Amino acid sequence: MKPHVVVIRERCNGCKLCVELCPASVFELIDGIAVPVRENKCILCYGCIPICERKAIIVEDLDP
Repeated sequence: MKPHVVVIRERCNGCKLCVELCPASVFELIDGIAVPVRENKCILCYGCIPICERKAIIVEDLDP
């Protein structure tokens, strides 16, 4: 697994749901925006995608 996690800053409203619900603690809220600070810890559960109402999170597995 090689996770790649991106937050589209313009879409993020800082609701903090991804920070609170991520089982791997990938995200932190910095200056009101979710930031994937521990991208390498992502377990590719994709749980953050449906909870983000603004569709600001992209998660990919870069491993072929």
